[in-house]
Amino acid sequence: MGLVFGLSVGLSGEFMFGLSVGLVLGLSAGLTHGLLFGLVERLNDAQPTDPRHPVRDDLAYGLAVGLILVLVLGLSGWLVDRIIWGFSRGLAFKLAFALVFGMVVGLYMLSGAGRRYLVFLLCIRGRLPWHLGTFLNWAYEAGLLRISGVAYQFRHRELQDWLTAHPTP
Repeated sequence: MGLVFGLSVGLSGEFMFGLSVGLVLGLSAGLTHGLLFGLVERLNDAQPTDPRHPVRDDLAYGLAVGLILVLVLGLSGWLVDRIIWGFSRGLAFKLAFALVFGMVVGLYMLSGAGRRYLVFLLCIRGRLPWHLGTFLNWAYEAGLLRISGVAYQFRHRELQDWLTAHPTP
C-alpha cells in the first residue's frame, strides 16, 4: 500500500513527499495488522465455556485495538512531521488525539459497546433486570434456562410461550 501510494504521488511530481508518506502509511498499516493478528487472534481460539467469556474477550479485543491505534497513529503522525518538515511539531498533541480516536474506535466501534449501550437502555426502560448476569445465572441454576455454547436458551417451551403472551409483569 505504501509503495503504490508513494510511487503514484512521487511520479506526479512530488517524489520525496510521496516516498515519505508512502513509507509511513505502509509501516503503520503493516504494524497495525501485524499486531492485531499477532496479539488478538488468541482470543478467538479458545472455546467459550461460559456466556460471560465473549463479553470479557470482546472488551479485551477493543482495548487492544485501541492501544495499537494510539501507538501507530501517534507515532506515524510524528514520523510524517520528521520526514516532511524536518522537525516534530507536538508529539503530545498527536498522542492525545490518537488516544481519543483509538479508544473510541477500539472500545466502541469494534468491541460491542453499542450492544452494551442497548442493554443499558433496555434496563433503564424496565425491559431487562439491572443485574442481568446474576438473573441469568439464577435462572440457569433454577433450571429455567440452559446454556448452549455462549447463549442461554429456555429449557421449557411452555414458559417461553407464556412469557411471550404476557409481556408485562
